[in-house]
Amino acid sequence: METRLFLSSSRTLVLALALLSARSLCAQVVSDGAINTLDNVTNTFAGDVTVGTNGSFTLLILTNNALLTNSGHGYLGRNAGANSNRVWLTGANTRWLMGGDLYVGNSGAFNRLVISNGALVGNSNGYVGYDLSSSNNEALVTGTNSFWSNRGNLSVGDSGSGNRLVISNGGLVGNGYGYLGYNSSSSNNVVLVTGAGSFWSNGAGLHVGSYGSGNRLVISNGGTVSSSTAVYLGFDSSSSNNLLTVGGGSLIVTNPAGSGVLDIRRGTNVLNAGLIDVDRLLLTNARSIFEFNGGTLRTKGTTNNNGRLFTAGNGTSAATFQLLGGTHTFANNLLIASNATLSGNGTIFGNVTNFGTISAGASAGSLRINGSLSLAASAGMVFEIGGLIPTNQYDQIIVTNFVQFAGTLSLTLINNFLPDDSDTFTLLKFASSSGYFTNAPFAGRVSTTNGLASFAVTYTATNLVLGDVQYVDSDGDGQGDLEEQAAGTDPNNSREFLTITSITRDVLGRYAVQFQSMSNKLYRVDWSANLNSAWSTVLGPSFTAPATNLTQWIDDGTLTAPLTNVTARFYRIGLQ
Repeated sequence: METRLFLSSSRTLVLALALLSARSLCAQVVSDGAINTLDNVTNTFAGDVTVGTNGSFTLLILTNNALLTNSGHGYLGRNAGANSNRVWLTGANTRWLMGGDLYVGNSGAFNRLVISNGALVGNSNGYVGYDLSSSNNEALVTGTNSFWSNRGNLSVGDSGSGNRLVISNGGLVGNGYGYLGYNSSSSNNVVLVTGAGSFWSNGAGLHVGSYGSGNRLVISNGGTVSSSTAVYLGFDSSSSNNLLTVGGGSLIVTNPAGSGVLDIRRGTNVLNAGLIDVDRLLLTNARSIFEFNGGTLRTKGTTNNNGRLFTAGNGTSAATFQLLGGTHTFANNLLIASNATLSGNGTIFGNVTNFGTISAGASAGSLRINGSLSLAASAGMVFEIGGLIPTNQYDQIIVTNFVQFAGTLSLTLINNFLPDDSDTFTLLKFASSSGYFTNAPFAGRVSTTNGLASFAVTYTATNLVLGDVQYVDSDGDGQGDLEEQAAGTDPNNSREFLTITSITRDVLGRYAVQFQSMSNKLYRVDWSANLNSAWSTVLGPSFTAPATNLTQWIDDGTLTAPLTNVTARFYRIGLQ
């Protein structure tokens, strides 16, 4: 026998198991209705292993490094009437490894598999509730590194109803396809993934309601469910009323190619808290419902044509709708509720109404709205300015139609950028507009969020433009507080500021430039032959420190231009 455990980069969990000499045999490790404990022993069987053939209340315990292997299938509650049987594995290095499939409730009901405290079960396909009669069976995988590895697929409620899989407290389950409610008869099955580190990996895809109805997946309290390909909610037309709820956990449907899909067809996806991170979000059916109450939704592409307005947030809980580039289509428009934020980059097709906050880019970036933008009185628009290039160094939003201005404009300077008073920034482009931001009226000024700089605001027929920056100068020394903070000088001490203190020429004809400085800052020197020519930056100047907080650079002409017959030269100091 050969056992190998693989953990891929996408956290697809697979246990590769090769068992030899498989024969159509059956071993009953414990008699119906009896209890058997395998404690630190190894048992190997050819064929199937059954716990609960026809009877009930059978218990098999594996503990303390016990190893059970068999070449065939594993059955827990094999025939109809084989109810309330249980297998419990506990402890690291406790294992049950089989060459075939594992049935938790093949035809029986109320059977239970427990994998705990680092134990491992490995099989081909896994079933919880296989036959129509197999209802209310449960598999529990709980505790750090407890692992149920399905080399093939895993079906919770293959034909049966009311079956349950619980992954908790760091438990791990891995499989190819995952099915929750596979056949049309399989209804009201549940998977719960809860607790930090709890993880369900579906390498080939996940169906929440494949053909069955009323099935539920709940992800909470730090649990994670992933698929690198697709997650379907209500896959077939016969499937209805399925529910996927994220309440403090994470649903991840992504891959490097950007083709992971969350396809909500016939059911409701509820996001109350936590994260849903997908490459593409699809709501293309009248029975497709997304209740975005709180938490974070991240997507590289969205298609919403289910006949419903897409609303981010419930108006009370914090909610973030983050666009990771791409195209996002809302046939019935997009609404950002109070306490919700629309952020990121991308193109939106549809009208946008904002009661919350819109923050374009990710330091910095852009949003394009192919439609109109309506801002409510409670709305906030947040822009970051870190340079002169729109979308790359400062945020910009382009609206192809009409903008109704209202609410608050918020500005933040980033990347240590301090604009000149001649610099301008076109924050918004539009076809037409009405109204103004409450804190940024026409021909008024708007301050940055820290209150240390302000810009003049201009509304043109098609643009919102900022310019004429002014800085607060608390000590009146001629340098703004932000400029002094950048230079490392005290903005409340008028005798401390970045300035050239002296320029002298020595007997060799060199110019010695001295300026106030701080030990933790990097400086540059610019020079000019006359004030009518452009400034040039000295490359690689060597500085000395003749005194505390005083720096000196000597211009001998090698890094600038020859000093022969030079009667004047101009210098300025700046931060790197």
